[in-house]
Amino acid sequence: MKLGIIQLSDIHINNENDMIINNVSKVVDSIKNKCYCLDKIILLITGDICFSGTSDQYEVAYCFISDIVESLEKYINKKINVFIAPGNHDCNFDNNNGARAAIIKQVLIDGKVDESIAECCCIVQKEYNEFLNLFNDKSSTCVFKDNLVRIYKIDNLKKDIYFIMLNTSWISQKKEKTGEMYFPIDNYENEINKCLDGLVITFFHHPSKWNNPIVSNYLDNKIESFSDFIFEGHEHISQKYEKCSDNNHCVYIRGNALQDDRNPGKSEFDFVIIDMDQGVYNYQVLSFDNGNYIKIKDSEWVDYKEIIENKKEKFKLKNETLKIINDIGFNLSHPRKDRLVLKDIFVYPYLEEIEIENMRDGSYKEVQINSKQLLDLLDEHPAIIYGDEKYGKTSLARMLYLESLKKGDCPVYVNGSDIKHKFVENSQKLIEKCFDNQYCNDSKIEFDQLDYRSKLIIVDDFDKINIPIRLREKLLSNLFTMYPNTIIFGSNLLELQDFISADNESILKKNVKQYRLKKFGYGLRNDLIHKWNILGNEQYEGDNEIIVKDEETFRRMNILIGKNYIPSVPFYLLIILQAFEMDNENNFNDSAYGYYYEFLILQTLNKISSKQGDKEAYISFMVKLAHKFYSDDNKNISLDDLQSFHTKFCEDYRVSKTFKNFVNFDKFINDMCEANMLICRYNNFEFSYRYIYYYSIGKYFGDNIYRQEIQEELIRIIEKIQNEEFANIVMFIIHHTKNEFVLGELIRVAKNIFSDHKCIRLEHDILFINELQEELPKIIIDKKIDVEKSRKKKLEKLDKETEEKNSYVEIAADTNKNDDSSALEKIKLINLSFKTMEILGQILKNYWGSLNGNIRCLIGKEIYLLGLRTLDEIYETFKEAKDKILGLVDEQIKEGKITDIKKIEKKVRSMLFLFASYFTLSCIDKISECIGDDKLSETFKDIETDLDYNSVKIINLSIQLEYYGGAFPFSYAESLLKDNKNNIMPEFLIKHMIKNYLYMYKTSVSNKNRIAELAQIDVKDIDLNNVKQELRTK
Repeated sequence: MKLGIIQLSDIHINNENDMIINNVSKVVDSIKNKCYCLDKIILLITGDICFSGTSDQYEVAYCFISDIVESLEKYINKKINVFIAPGNHDCNFDNNNGARAAIIKQVLIDGKVDESIAECCCIVQKEYNEFLNLFNDKSSTCVFKDNLVRIYKIDNLKKDIYFIMLNTSWISQKKEKTGEMYFPIDNYENEINKCLDGLVITFFHHPSKWNNPIVSNYLDNKIESFSDFIFEGHEHISQKYEKCSDNNHCVYIRGNALQDDRNPGKSEFDFVIIDMDQGVYNYQVLSFDNGNYIKIKDSEWVDYKEIIENKKEKFKLKNETLKIINDIGFNLSHPRKDRLVLKDIFVYPYLEEIEIENMRDGSYKEVQINSKQLLDLLDEHPAIIYGDEKYGKTSLARMLYLESLKKGDCPVYVNGSDIKHKFVENSQKLIEKCFDNQYCNDSKIEFDQLDYRSKLIIVDDFDKINIPIRLREKLLSNLFTMYPNTIIFGSNLLELQDFISADNESILKKNVKQYRLKKFGYGLRNDLIHKWNILGNEQYEGDNEIIVKDEETFRRMNILIGKNYIPSVPFYLLIILQAFEMDNENNFNDSAYGYYYEFLILQTLNKISSKQGDKEAYISFMVKLAHKFYSDDNKNISLDDLQSFHTKFCEDYRVSKTFKNFVNFDKFINDMCEANMLICRYNNFEFSYRYIYYYSIGKYFGDNIYRQEIQEELIRIIEKIQNEEFANIVMFIIHHTKNEFVLGELIRVAKNIFSDHKCIRLEHDILFINELQEELPKIIIDKKIDVEKSRKKKLEKLDKETEEKNSYVEIAADTNKNDDSSALEKIKLINLSFKTMEILGQILKNYWGSLNGNIRCLIGKEIYLLGLRTLDEIYETFKEAKDKILGLVDEQIKEGKITDIKKIEKKVRSMLFLFASYFTLSCIDKISECIGDDKLSETFKDIETDLDYNSVKIINLSIQLEYYGGAFPFSYAESLLKDNKNNIMPEFLIKHMIKNYLYMYKTSVSNKNRIAELAQIDVKDIDLNNVKQELRTK
């Protein structure tokens, strides 16, 4: 069955002269062909049919709604059901009286509501109820009704459909205030429970935030517990979002005003199709524009089976089990939710499948999959998943457990440390014991009789099993035989081939699949950030405010992670997100990134000691050890040397013998390794993660920067900052201090790079590029821009580029820090330029609040000037390549090898123009990325005043489009386009940047058209297949 729901909300009919009255045919025309193909159509009105609830308004409203229904019924030749919920505007407050006011006041105090109270309060809805009765023949089977709730049932062969109307306006008052409403949902529990065998669609006018704050969350949880879809009105915004909690999962759809009394020209409504056979739904928003209702939102088909299945699980977990499975595994606070559960912050990681081709010689090939697919891929083949500590193995195990439950299967969780010798020969007994611990008693028989293919066994922490290797092999063999759908989780120290004897490879014959957990790339990082930011803000899903917040957090996180300073795994990413929130809440003046690294280190050291003095001692040890590593040019140390170093440290720092955990070397090393500060690899010790080393060595230089020898060493480091280690050290010094010496040296180095080059102004200095192109390349944007898809594609591209980059060694990274070879001098200088720009940009962005405005302008100017001198160097290389290519074309023409001379020449010159344009754009993007921050807006104005270059203005436009919170700079863009009217490449770059903005940020239809008109960009329906075909034939 395909069900169509037309949601009209906030119609606010006043009289027959209302604009909306003339739009009946427009509403019908926009949806009639879609409705023609559907089995059942519902017209759902979520309140505020009229403006003030009077009889004459309802007469007009009845004609309006009837015209829509009759016209549509005639076209599709099917009956349409009409379900209506009242809004506050549907109340006639002329009927209000003192008794009602007194009752409302008492209800808000004690929450007690009976039929007599409801009847008294609904006196203001007398005209509304008379109007509602006119649609009785359009309301299908009403299985329950009173003043506050109506339940309608639509029979369906596979699953009945229930529409539950909640009259949230029963307690409305003329001057309505947030928090002064209440709905007695518990009064209707018995009636609502009768609907839980079907698809439940609940609809009402007021979102829950209008209720008394004390009961608002409770009301949400109750409604979400029985609803699959929830339709609301009142807020005059179109929104669709899914909301998950401990046991609930539902879809919210909030309708915009069909007639907005505050914005007369605006008119929108929603159209939702639910395909019950396929278990998917589609959501559309139609908006009135230029005389027609056009789609401004059109989601893909979204799977809702999970929502239904979540409410109908076969096996009942004990509350204690549910609490354990939903636990996130460590203390984490969130500003908008008191207790986080796993679903709130979980993102499925990617797995690297290791297909062992020859177990003995170790050859293998790798395939990447999303771990969400794992349950579908098992197919009676066991799986082993490896991952380092903190990679999220246990969280993935628990999520797969929950997913299996939703599918109707029965998962059993086994902790490796609970497996004893006695279970080796009897794995069935082990599983039954774990099942009894996790499920309610009445599930035992069903589990015993359940098909083995519907049983999922998850063994976590397999490496912690305290039995000999030969018995582990036997345990696995028995387990895989009895329960082929088994997933084993263990650390990277565990390798299947390590505990399978050479003479017994029976386990391999069971086609065991092996996977390794991968770190989060850009796409998954962004997904995690979005889950964090949208939590508690679900109603703002898709809004620019959330897009901007996601992007800002994404940038900050990527700076912190750097080049693997911090492992990009959920544990660390979530701690960073928590630290960002603490920063926001406490309004730290010094938001230098050093604070966040210190936060991570202190969080880790809390495992050893909670005393501040103790933690400072451990940090001092790490700082001294990092300096030793730097001085020795060796990042690891043997156990004996480490013990000697530890002894000398304790002597130099006069560490008291009462500090036993520190002075006892064995205890000290054990604690540092347990806390993941140090790690032992191949019998040598090193820092567990790069950020610990760089934080420590950066602190050493920062703390000792006043010493002459340290300053001399820093001069050497800064002059070779293209070296990755040196760049990282300087970056971390800056995280600790904004010392003038470091800043002065960086500016000195910046001034010397390409000092013999001019700054590119993008004026007369690019005539050699402009002359390649006779006319501006045409720029087109899709009429139906999907911002989420565009952003996802961008992140996928970043991930792909990162994978490709990691597959080879970069030239710059291959250059030893003591190598003075001049063979690659140009490349080294470009790398030096970019690194210097990055670090100067970090100083500006870290310390914008404490740097004098003149100093900020000085630093900013050096970044711009260095970037534009670097572009001149790139142009010189391009000129050489251009001349060679055009020379080759001339030779081909002279030799008669080219017949269509004009076409080929035009193509080659156009290609060269695009190359030059994208080189330029990349350089502009680099400068923007280094310095972009809306808190520096005044600095950008100062720079533009001092450097009145066209290139500087285009960089500033790039920053405004990318870093100013999604607001489009209309006047600035208009002025810049006007100034570059006959300057082909800059005009092309500006338009390209504007096009990119439109794909990255959500704008209204009118704003999108205004921006496109301003930039003279064509807005069309783009068929990608046709575009590809056109490109092939060119």
